[in-house]
Amino acid sequence: MRFRRLSTLAAASMIAPVLVVLPMPANGETAPKPVETTQEAAPLVDPADPAVGDGNVATGRDLALAKDKTPEVPQTSELEVLGATGRQAIDSDLAVIGVTWEGEKPLAVQYRTEGPEGWGTWQGVETESEGPADEPSAEARAGSDPIVVTGAKAVQARILGGEGDLPHDPKLSVIDPGQAEADAATEDRADAAHAAAARPSIRSRAAWGADESIRKGRPSYGVVRGAIVHHTAGTNNYSQSQVPAIMRGIYAFHVKDRGWSDIGYNFLVDKWGRIWEGRYGGTNRAVIGAQASGFNEATMGISLMGDYRKVRPSTAAIDAMTRVIAWKASVHGFDPRGRFSHRGGTYRNVSGHRDVGSTSCPGLIYNSLSTMAARAAAQRGGVGTTGGSSQTPGTTRPPAVAKPPAGGLNVADVMVLGSTGRMFAVSPTGSNSISSARSIHTGNWRGYNPVLVTGDMSGDRFPDLISRLPDGRLVMHPGRGSGVGERRFIGSGWNVMSHMVAPGDWNGDGRADLIGVDRRNGKMYLYRGLGGGRFASKLEIGRAWGGMRHILAVGDWNGDRRPDIVGITAAGQVYLYRGNGRGGFLPGGRVNLGKASGYSTFVGMNGAGRILAIKSDGTAAVLQSSGTSLKATRVSPHFRGLTVFPG
Repeated sequence: MRFRRLSTLAAASMIAPVLVVLPMPANGETAPKPVETTQEAAPLVDPADPAVGDGNVATGRDLALAKDKTPEVPQTSELEVLGATGRQAIDSDLAVIGVTWEGEKPLAVQYRTEGPEGWGTWQGVETESEGPADEPSAEARAGSDPIVVTGAKAVQARILGGEGDLPHDPKLSVIDPGQAEADAATEDRADAAHAAAARPSIRSRAAWGADESIRKGRPSYGVVRGAIVHHTAGTNNYSQSQVPAIMRGIYAFHVKDRGWSDIGYNFLVDKWGRIWEGRYGGTNRAVIGAQASGFNEATMGISLMGDYRKVRPSTAAIDAMTRVIAWKASVHGFDPRGRFSHRGGTYRNVSGHRDVGSTSCPGLIYNSLSTMAARAAAQRGGVGTTGGSSQTPGTTRPPAVAKPPAGGLNVADVMVLGSTGRMFAVSPTGSNSISSARSIHTGNWRGYNPVLVTGDMSGDRFPDLISRLPDGRLVMHPGRGSGVGERRFIGSGWNVMSHMVAPGDWNGDGRADLIGVDRRNGKMYLYRGLGGGRFASKLEIGRAWGGMRHILAVGDWNGDRRPDIVGITAAGQVYLYRGNGRGGFLPGGRVNLGKASGYSTFVGMNGAGRILAIKSDGTAAVLQSSGTSLKATRVSPHFRGLTVFPG
């Protein structure tokens, strides 16, 4: 196999200037200025090129290293050096390097550094044969992890693979992350431990000199059901003042070489236990990163700086990662000790990169994950619950909520649309808390409104989803044991409805029904379910409903074993309309439950006798019966940046 010489890298595209207002540090100091990074690229050439020197020689150790670091490459003796660079000088004390290419062939990447005594041994690094699916970009390239190099005079890189695995346009990037006066200000300021589930001290992007002008587009948001733990690559021999430069180098490699929109990890931690903000978009929000392909929209990524394949992580670093996980668990409502279902598999809520990908990452940190999860759960404490089981006299205990099938739907679920267009569900748990979210369908749900969980409309014993398209067509996604199936068109003309409500079995015949309010006349109609996704002709069951801002299916609100409906006015006045169990309402009119002010979105949790109320800032509370009034209990999941359907 011979490798043709590749052309040199074209000049980098010009990026239009962007005015960015950076946040002020919490202590009131002036925010550090963005630091520009510089970058040189070198093509990988034919291994027979004289410039490669002995870089074309792969010993038995080198081949074994390649197979160990990249399990997808051929596990045979046919593995060979496909291309290599010549000697690439490094002019700074610290550099970040990495290799990228176009194509989806799995390749092994190795590098070596030159010191005062000559070349060191070849080292391996993790690679990805494709970019994360959550980072769609025409510029995305396959490649290695970023590699931090300190105190080296030069570097050489090469790729190994099977015969015929020739990639297109492979290149080595050598990034000088630059220097800033503020870098030295980070020394001797290790962060102390913080109170349980409190937000730990997190150093901002401004603190490490992030150049926001190279970031691409706006952040995307999903949900956080767990944490994926990583380590970076390269040296562990870095100083406190070099950490900002390491961050800048990783950032530049991820954006300029891998073609991602931003740095991949949500958080990074250094060996002194200091926590750094990674991806832009808000540390308390469910920002989709690029930590693990296929899992980015449902988890957050945290990475410890350094290579921990053979080195044990410091206690301070493990403590810091634990604090971040505990805080994020309290914000997003997951139990660090639990498990989540995703894409047909079940995973620990605190997982290592190796649990969800073909990699050895995060090295020896992996041995600490169970301890980290237990300690994070203890620090998280009772956030999101009230603790205890006592009940105020005169109140009605909500009915028990059936446990949903793994990954499937429950009639009390709340449907949530992520900013990437994926659909998620959260469930009520206990009497006043909310579960972490789980993926329901991987397709694009933009434009569907509303999206409602019904009872079993299709006749297969699973709850189903009903949704409306912009043209007024009604579609059903039949429920499955895991998620939902593909859509089926079951009606048209539903764009005349100002409100659509899925109350379950409203008339007591054992089939799920649908209720709509016609925007033209304010009349409420019942559409009796006939099974198989079919409905009977509409039946008028009420008038003058046009003045309601929200109409919610809440299940049995008052404990009489009949489903009820709640109406909420624009002023936040809440009324209970008691169902008679036969397709209509009990005589006596509505029951005034008081006011629920300050909320912008209300979701009826059908079957649970509760309402999820969400404020414009994304914070949420569960509203439930307290005699003839409401009791609000704050819950921990955060819904800012997400679309929550009314239910």
